Amino acid sequence: MQYGQWALDCCQKFDLPIKAKTVGALKLKEMKSWVARRPIYSVLSNAKYAKLTGASPRAWRNAVADYIRRFYSKK
Repeated sequence: MQYGQWALDCCQKFDLPIKAKTVGALKLKEMKSWVARRPIYSVLSNAKYAKLTGASPRAWRNAVADYIRRFYSKK
């Protein structure tokens, strides 16, 4: 939910047209129309990336804002 809401907030910040202003929470078991089975716990790790590159990836909020700004915004 945080990711989706942050993306919407960034779209609003960059004056992009969006239909929704907020994102609501759903539990995985409430998403019955999904075809693929999903694991209950599926947190991604960046440990392998950090070990291979010697650098930590930037914060996800910065990356999302940068992506939206670079590929969708006219600002």
